[in-house]
Amino acid sequence: MRLVRSTCYNHVGCSGATKPEFLDSRFVSMLCKNYERFNKSKAKDSYVFPKGLVDCTIKCCSSGNASTRFYLPLYVAKKHWIGLCVDFTVAKIYVLDCN
Repeated sequence: MRLVRSTCYNHVGCSGATKPEFLDSRFVSMLCKNYERFNKSKAKDSYVFPKGLVDCTIKCCSSGNASTRFYLPLYVAKKHWIGLCVDFTVAKIYVLDCN
C-alpha cells in the first residue's frame, strides 16, 4: 500500500481536497474482527469501537484534507487479494480486481 500511495501522490498529482487516503491491511483486519460485535449490537449509534481501531483510523485519516475516496486492500476467503475504493461523493464502493 505504501508503494501505491507514493506512486499516486508523486505521479498522478493527487493534492488538496482530491487527495485520496490509502488504508493498510491492519485497518481492514481490525474492522473485520470487530464487525460481528458491531452488527449484533442493539444500539449501533452508541457502539464503542476498540481504541486500537479508532487510533488506526485517526492515524490513517489525519492528513488534514477532507478525502472523499478511500482505497483499501481486502483478502477474500484467504485466497485472493482485491482492492476496494470507497467513493463518498457518489456513494459507491468499487472493487478493483485483476481477475
